[in-house]
Amino acid sequence: MYTIMIKADNTCVVTSKEVIMARSKLTSSMQVVTPKYYNDYDMTTFDLVLSYMTPLSKSVRIATMALETESYDGVADMLCYKFDIDTGITAENGDVKFQFMFVKTELDPDTGANIQRVRMIDPIMIHVCQITDIYQNTDQALSDLAEIYLRNQQIALSLSETEDRIYQNSIADVAIDADHIRLKNASGTSVGTGISLEDLNDELVEIGSQTSGNVNIINI
Repeated sequence: MYTIMIKADNTCVVTSKEVIMARSKLTSSMQVVTPKYYNDYDMTTFDLVLSYMTPLSKSVRIATMALETESYDGVADMLCYKFDIDTGITAENGDVKFQFMFVKTELDPDTGANIQRVRMIDPIMIHVCQITDIYQNTDQALSDLAEIYLRNQQIALSLSETEDRIYQNSIADVAIDADHIRLKNASGTSVGTGISLEDLNDELVEIGSQTSGNVNIINI
């Protein structure tokens, strides 16, 4: 896991790192650790906001980090924030510029005025490694292939679930209880309302009365 520590002097340093590959999606996590108190302010009352700039297109995106715990590595009053590294960060290879800031909005108890507090943190660079293009004769990106593969897996899973539902609801048996003939599915559950034995007997009698010749009616 990639770990960044925000220090009391508003600088940050990477304390543990892992290789982050371009176009990776939700397979790596990042945690940010910082002391709970800064200049007598409780940082748990602030939101930790991350803005980052991609290395090639220079686009800027913003994410809010979730507070995981109020202790880290057995040390109390150390806040630990975590988030999953998504393709917003790994879309482009190179150095992604990270800028953290703690923000808080509150009302002045005396005047009712809106007070905005912001603690800016010195930026830090996170490197995203370029992947090797193993397809020399095509313009298709590896991320496209990964998306197609994942989509096919979802289709296969959906078909498997549909097949299972069809099997479970298929007619597998006919059962006669005290007053009905009922259809049973593969799981043994009755399907439909069934046929009343009394109604069936009346129907047979009616058919027999409308049929020429000798018909033996069996009362059920």
